[in-house]
Amino acid sequence: MEYVNLGDSGLKVSRIIMGCMTFGSKKWAPWLLEEEEALPLFEYAYKAGINTWDTADAYSNGKSEELICKALKKYNIPRSRVVIMTKLYFPVNEDGDEPLIQGKNDGPLVNRMGLSRKHIMDAVAASVKRLGTYIDVLQIHRLDRETPKEEIMHALNDVIESGDVRYIGASSMAAWEFQQLQNIAEKHGWFKFISMQNLYNLLYREEEREMIPYCQATGVGLVPWFAVAAGILTRPWDDKSTDRAKTDQFLKLILTEDTAETDSEIVNRVEELSKKKRVPMAQIALAWSVSHKGVNPILGLSKPERIDEAVAALKVKLTEEEIKYLEEPYKPKTETPTAPIYMYHGRVDELLPYNVALNAGHKWANLGANVLFQEDTDDISGHILTELINVPNVMFFAQDRFAGKSFSKGFTKRNVINGLANPLRSLAGLGELMGSIEDFIWKRGWPG
Repeated sequence: MEYVNLGDSGLKVSRIIMGCMTFGSKKWAPWLLEEEEALPLFEYAYKAGINTWDTADAYSNGKSEELICKALKKYNIPRSRVVIMTKLYFPVNEDGDEPLIQGKNDGPLVNRMGLSRKHIMDAVAASVKRLGTYIDVLQIHRLDRETPKEEIMHALNDVIESGDVRYIGASSMAAWEFQQLQNIAEKHGWFKFISMQNLYNLLYREEEREMIPYCQATGVGLVPWFAVAAGILTRPWDDKSTDRAKTDQFLKLILTEDTAETDSEIVNRVEELSKKKRVPMAQIALAWSVSHKGVNPILGLSKPERIDEAVAALKVKLTEEEIKYLEEPYKPKTETPTAPIYMYHGRVDELLPYNVALNAGHKWANLGANVLFQEDTDDISGHILTELINVPNVMFFAQDRFAGKSFSKGFTKRNVINGLANPLRSLAGLGELMGSIEDFIWKRGWPG
């Protein structure tokens, strides 16, 4: 096993990082391995040299973290010889194994998610308790756009100074947002992020536009997740035999109808090179990943032979021509609209649930779009009535855009209370509104 510095930090990690979302409760996801099957894999990975393990508090509602604690104790693994990375942001179900529906920081989930100082402190304390030890790298699982960035960075600095955390990392956001966080930390003399956990593989290379060049230029280590696309890159294109390939909803984001032809060609070329070099397809996909500067992929390793394959992949070297051959068919697949996006949603909607719309807005923003999301707080029931009342806002938004007025960057959320405004203007704009709805839902599609 090779060990490399994580970015410009002094922390060394194994070139392959074991993803521990694989371990937990089948009630959380049907393809997970429970304790009896999972624990031996920690020992096997450790003996194979994979000393860096990535988890999150939300994975199986904390059970993944608890299994790390049990593995360290059962196999007498010295704490100083492993690097434990965990994440916070999403809510943890404290009353069962089932995953919580991702909602907003309100009602039953108030202060149980996000990156407020309170939640960061509470989540770190809970993770340390479950792990039975300190955290080497604490990562923010997503960016909380409702909490001031200075509050986020101050709290993260404080958990390092408390001794519960050694380093901090980030995950899944726009490059300009990540740069803002780093600049705030530098301005105040606080600890900065040493790593970025982003989505990156042969089938999804959108991060090459901004995030990866920024991280490489500023000494931030890259620990991409979905390195083999939930197994899609490890078997022939038509073989979707794994439980995860059948059930993982996130695959819909990177496997779209528009890019199916080019995606299949990429997988075919991985298969072609694997036959040429007489190695498993997974090793070709991993060899491509580690060929990039500062990249240390995270892998879900569900069997001893998968661990052996991952370690052996480091011996597979691709030529520049082979790398270009694998990359050549790629077609950008982001569903991010290029124009500013105006979204308006009522709390009650029988056609498009509020949480689905809110998550879509956040995902578009994560992919680089600029989104204004207005939530109607009136006691309005039904999709059609809410949309009719919103017609004036749609028209004002369009008028501002045609006038060249500035638009806020990233994701901006506002709460509004709308009366019927001008009914005549509402009726006049109904045709334009319906066209907008058709465009977003049927032509663009909501991100999964």
